[in-house]
Amino acid sequence: MEVTLISVPYDQDQYGEGMGLAPAALLEVGLADRLEAGGVTIKELKTVPEDLGQGERLDRLARLGSAVADMVSEARKDETIPVILGGDCLNALGVSAGLRRALGEREFGVAWFDAHGDFNTEATSLSGYLPGMPLACVCGRALAALRREVGLTRPVVEKHVLMLGVRDLDPPEKRLLESTPVVYLNPGQVRAGETKEAVREQFEGVSGVYLHLDVDAVDPVEMPGVSFPVPGGMTIAEVMAAARTVLDTAPLAALTITAVNPPKDVDGRSVEAAVDLLSEILASVKGI
Repeated sequence: MEVTLISVPYDQDQYGEGMGLAPAALLEVGLADRLEAGGVTIKELKTVPEDLGQGERLDRLARLGSAVADMVSEARKDETIPVILGGDCLNALGVSAGLRRALGEREFGVAWFDAHGDFNTEATSLSGYLPGMPLACVCGRALAALRREVGLTRPVVEKHVLMLGVRDLDPPEKRLLESTPVVYLNPGQVRAGETKEAVREQFEGVSGVYLHLDVDAVDPVEMPGVSFPVPGGMTIAEVMAAARTVLDTAPLAALTITAVNPPKDVDGRSVEAAVDLLSEILASVKGI
């Protein structure tokens, strides 16, 4: 399988800070070599621009998302799988816009691994934190102006969205989620074997799946280097198994890894674990 690595070294609109340090950290410990050893060919390594220009945060995020969308679309047109190294979960806006552009009328599903829902809107959010809104945004429920500027003119279809490992939802966010066709599984449900049926239902008829791996889906015992750790998460092995279940059902359209925060990863364990996740998953899947 051929991939295009896309480095997005941003924490929101701040270059090379916090989670924005993750792409360099992943590459420094040998991500590229691990992928190639597993039979993955890296066709190209791209990096989004360091300078987003002047303006308000949303203006800068729109430019960042547009750059990601362009690179994802180009990767797909080159018949490679875009693998996005984040950064935070706002990368999903650009990834979804790029896939929409490249895949045309073909629908794709979203498998969203995360401790948090990221399904807040401006109305439901208790904090106003923008990286708590990206999944709601790509589903057409939040940040309408940003979505428009990034070029996501047609939202992701909610009946093709599956969330895995979720265990920290704000009450208004939970009420909103439960009013939608989105399916979410907590770690216990994943552990109990409910993934296979949920995957079958949510991804029926899709041409491929965008796999979004926020590493805080993993329990902080194994993945401590994150900004917002939540106890009671999945093991790394359980995340790998669930991802393989997803990709046994539908081909991989794109993959994002987010939320590794090197300054909080005091012993380097989380960076190494993230490399394990990516290399093991990519070595065993097919793409579209």
